[in-house]
Amino acid sequence: MTMRQLLIAVLLSTLAAAQPAAVPSAQTAPPNPDAEAGYQHVKRRQFASAVKRLSAASTREPENMQLRMDLAYAYQAVKKHGEAEEHFRFVASRPGPFQAAAAAAADEAARQAAGAGPEGAKRRARLEQAYAAVGRGDKIAARRAFQAILAADPKDAAARKQMGYLNFEDGRYADAAADFEAALAVEPNDHVTALQLGYTFEYLKKREQARASFTAALRSGDDKIREAAQNALQASSDGGSPAAPL
Repeated sequence: MTMRQLLIAVLLSTLAAAQPAAVPSAQTAPPNPDAEAGYQHVKRRQFASAVKRLSAASTREPENMQLRMDLAYAYQAVKKHGEAEEHFRFVASRPGPFQAAAAAAADEAARQAAGAGPEGAKRRARLEQAYAAVGRGDKIAARRAFQAILAADPKDAAARKQMGYLNFEDGRYADAAADFEAALAVEPNDHVTALQLGYTFEYLKKREQARASFTAALRSGDDKIREAAQNALQASSDGGSPAAPL
């Protein structure tokens, strides 16, 4: 699933809960017609129109954090990452059920905004060089390119994971584990990397950490990853040798 598809899924999943009630009562606020229209635009995937109406709705209800979150997601859907980050930061500054998610989303919006500028173009060029080097078996050039990306952004999860694979292949398991852990700190729901980290811990004979990583990988929605994690857990419990990484 691409980032855009994920944003669309998040927006659509809020429709039932977020649309204003059709009939106000003495205990509830009156319906917000802009919010209602905005969510209808989201449902039809008309995100530019959704931004306009949700923005107007948020102006009417500035302390409605769910509405502001959905506005931020709509901004991301039209690739206005700076505006999205601004609204996510606002929600993250307010205690409540959306605070943690907003903080994480704000960081992602900031990374997307940075990726849209000259530095982002430079990163993409370096990634292309690095992957090309991997493809032709030039580990030295690949390592140099990934290190250049990480020098500019130590939290670049893609480059960090690739450094992990390079270190693993070179038998530098402690370095590989540190790389995979750093990547997971940025993308905690990356179950493939959790699985790789488990294999790496096995080579380091850190069985408890390995089992924790394999257990995390079991939360994947991918059947193959879950099967691999289950098999790795069984092998670890039996004291067998670790499986080869994916």
